[in-house]
Amino acid sequence: MNVNRFALPLSRFHAVPLLAFVALVMLHPSRVSAESAVAHEGHSHIRFGALDIDFGRDASGSELPGYPVASVSYIHQFESDFDSLPGKVSSHDVSLWAPVAPVDFGSFHILAMLGYRFTDFDTSVTSALPTESLHAIRLPVVFFDDRVEGWLLGGMVMPAVAGDLSSDDGFYLSAALGAGRQIRENLRVFGGVYYGTGFGEDTIIPGIALTWRPHPRWEVYLLGPISGIACSINDAWTVSLTARYDSPTWNVEADSNGPDRDLEVTALRVGLKLEGRLHEHLWGFITVGASLAREMEIETTSDRSILDDDIEAGPFVRTGLHLHF
Repeated sequence: MNVNRFALPLSRFHAVPLLAFVALVMLHPSRVSAESAVAHEGHSHIRFGALDIDFGRDASGSELPGYPVASVSYIHQFESDFDSLPGKVSSHDVSLWAPVAPVDFGSFHILAMLGYRFTDFDTSVTSALPTESLHAIRLPVVFFDDRVEGWLLGGMVMPAVAGDLSSDDGFYLSAALGAGRQIRENLRVFGGVYYGTGFGEDTIIPGIALTWRPHPRWEVYLLGPISGIACSINDAWTVSLTARYDSPTWNVEADSNGPDRDLEVTALRVGLKLEGRLHEHLWGFITVGASLAREMEIETTSDRSILDDDIEAGPFVRTGLHLHF
């Protein structure tokens, strides 16, 4: 018997819908060992550990590794020109995601997680950009109910803060509700709604997602801001064509470059990803590609525009470690 695992999306949040996060958790079946699956039997009450979810138990015979349950990654965005401003910008970004408290209550499941992101911009356009590095801490709590055969209901609440170390106005709150359905053995769909409030804005976004496995070695996935095509070369290597939409926002305390302000940077990263098994559940990966549709927007906390400019497409490299189960 196979049981579902919880999953960790490595995209980033706030302006990016939490629907992708919930969809990753809800739509991916596990391929844990028979011994591990049997170990879940007999635990009908509260149990800590990998979530025992009935939804999509067949796993469609996929040879791909599961989505990571923990990760650390580094992104280097190479230097690119602003569209209108006479200057260039590059960035360094480090992200960490880890499960904190996965708990089973029979058919009801809760997963608490911790996420941290460090971002540093390097630019020749000093006005309005922060003089310090930027940080984000996210604490999502995901819940599911799988008592109805073939369905999974779920949602999430995520408080977070994002800004420089001096910022005291970078709190935001996000939430999502949705439902997943296994349509066929190799096709799972999900629909839901996202709500976010913070940085002077309220956002409501409906969304749909799906995963389709036409062959045990292949998967096509559309999960909100994360999409791609993945292929298992063998049990130690996978290759993927990926696309991620990223739209982080930070609050920046007044400094020599400007007043209290909010900074938002958007990009669509498209790349080729190679992932290899290092040791049992530990995998290393590297993604090389281009960041497209880029924009930087800076507004004061009273909504006065300071900077709003496109950034030319530019190459990026992302590398790191994933822990799969």
